[in-house]
Amino acid sequence: MIVSVFKTSIKEEDIGKINFVLKNAPTIHRWSFDLDDCDRILRAESIVEVKEEVCQLMKCLDIWCEELT
Repeated sequence: MIVSVFKTSIKEEDIGKINFVLKNAPTIHRWSFDLDDCDRILRAESIVEVKEEVCQLMKCLDIWCEELT
């Protein structure tokens, strides 16, 4: 399983729409948020690399997203 970690601009009110979009993304199996972290962390678990997919999905929701390396 690949765990990708992203620095984001997610706000509490974004969680519902993000959950809906990620639930419908077939390559992403599990995800979690850490909004208490200063980087507003999004973690995504998948079998394949999903960096581009997650960043594109967040961009469509008008959420800034960058993978942490």
